Amino acid sequence: MAGLIGYKGTVGEVSQVNANGKILRVYEFTLGSTWRKTLHWHPFYRGFCFDFHFDVSSAAAEKDVLKALDSVAYVAEKPRDADIDRLFYFFDWLRIRLSIPIDWKFAFRRPPPGPAGGILVHPGKGPMFSFLITPLGRATSGPSPWQPEIRAEEERQGFEARGDRVSRLSSRCTESGCFHYFDVTLRRDDSSDDSSPGDHGPQYRRLGFAKIGDVNLLLSMFYGDDSTRDAERFTDAINRARILDLIEFRRAARQLQEAPVK
Repeated sequence: MAGLIGYKGTVGEVSQVNANGKILRVYEFTLGSTWRKTLHWHPFYRGFCFDFHFDVSSAAAEKDVLKALDSVAYVAEKPRDADIDRLFYFFDWLRIRLSIPIDWKFAFRRPPPGPAGGILVHPGKGPMFSFLITPLGRATSGPSPWQPEIRAEEERQGFEARGDRVSRLSSRCTESGCFHYFDVTLRRDDSSDDSSPGDHGPQYRRLGFAKIGDVNLLLSMFYGDDSTRDAERFTDAINRARILDLIEFRRAARQLQEAPVK
């Protein structure tokens, strides 16, 4: 930390603190007019060492961190049917936090589609289901801003004009944004359709668009009658997603680091 801050601030000595039976390594640092306290906890469990690292800016925040550490529990095996927050990075400009089942597999799909590729999520076993989330870029202001609801309806009408069996447009909204989507019954006899499942595979495709923060997203999932629950679970998860613009985050951090020392 001292090397990172350099002459822009100061770093205090590292001390060991007993917090409810946990040995924490603690130090304080300043950067310009900003003060922080850093807490590290390195517990061991079954031959593994874990690193819990928090930076706090107040006594109240420190109490919250200690409560969080007290809530940590170890289990002998991985929980089943539980969701976990995972962070997905798209190159150097975007991070998406998405809650998915703990035992599900995921992989990065390079572009195309979209300028930044996508994340493909699917169960390790069980009912067939796959989910693809693709950033399409940042929303722009102007006389004709990108509207996810309009884009979704245009796509829906395209499938309908082709003769596909298509649902009406649906929307699910939270304070983070709205996800507008529709379902298409896949045609098994259309060899010209890349999404056709053939004799085996999912029966439906859910396609939609969302704007979370200022980022436009394309969302596509394939599912069957036996994985309808997963489709609904992921549809709800979309609106709980959190996005961090890494470029803006780094710019703010750089401005803080370059702040003159008073």
